[in-house]
Amino acid sequence: MGVYSPPMGFERDEMEVEKAIRIINQKKPQILVVGLGAPKQEKFIYRYREKMDFHVALPFGAAIDFEAGMVKRAPLWMRRLGLEWLFRFFQEPGRLFKRYFIDDMRIFWLAWKYRYEIIRFRDEPDEKKGEE
Repeated sequence: MGVYSPPMGFERDEMEVEKAIRIINQKKPQILVVGLGAPKQEKFIYRYREKMDFHVALPFGAAIDFEAGMVKRAPLWMRRLGLEWLFRFFQEPGRLFKRYFIDDMRIFWLAWKYRYEIIRFRDEPDEKKGEE
């Protein structure tokens, strides 16, 4: 339907942000795919969600890099254990240290706190999860 690649640092320039929103609203997408990298894409979607005309927003980030072959995926055993983040950290420790070990510490705490609920939900039959 359309593609727009804003300049680096566009989120600090209100005119560039308004341009991106205007382009999105002209297209009126059912599904808005945003690939700005985490957490920039999530913050953009959240901050401007009321100004944009879309039904569903998908922050894609690294998924695009994985599919394009720009970033190597973790071995299957690491992915199955939920350790792809650790594999990525070892690939780019300088870039990811602050994100993973400072900014994301609350996420680790919440995941630990609710680990049994997550496991129970994962192991429930689909009909108990409300799926048809």
